[in-house]
Amino acid sequence: MTMAPTIRVLIVDDEPIVRLTLSRAIARQADMAVVGEAADGAAAVTIVERLRPDVVVMDVTMPGPSGIETAIELRSRGIGTPILFFTGDPGAIDRAKAIEASRVLIKAGGGAAEALDAIRQLARAAATASSTTRAPTGLRSTASATAAASSGNGSPDMRTIRSATHAG
Repeated sequence: MTMAPTIRVLIVDDEPIVRLTLSRAIARQADMAVVGEAADGAAAVTIVERLRPDVVVMDVTMPGPSGIETAIELRSRGIGTPILFFTGDPGAIDRAKAIEASRVLIKAGGGAAEALDAIRQLARAAATASSTTRAPTGLRSTASATAAASSGNGSPDMRTIRSATHAG
């Protein structure tokens, strides 16, 4: 029996408990492995350049460069690694739309299962794009305001995020 390729994940969050929780959830997955962690955007850029993970799970609001600023820096260096913005900031959805090969999940929402599923989706999209020699462009996140309002708290959570792939 052959094992599925492992999705190599970098976790970037200034909160140690978030990094630990995500790391433990990923460690329980047969098809994923955490290859590194960073507490800020500057360290994330260095680690991404060195380790070339398959997916980066990154907080938006951190000391120093934000997750959005870090993503822009990575893209300016020609690094198209997919990014899952995992944030407590519902306003991040609109800011992240400009980042190629990204998706947003709100921390207060549906839990680790949605995050793990999103990591798999981003990795698959990148693998599909690279197998056709196209860059993983156009993967965006959107949220339904109606679904957000019906979630009970008036803000989007992970259950209300819908991603769409646009041809690039």
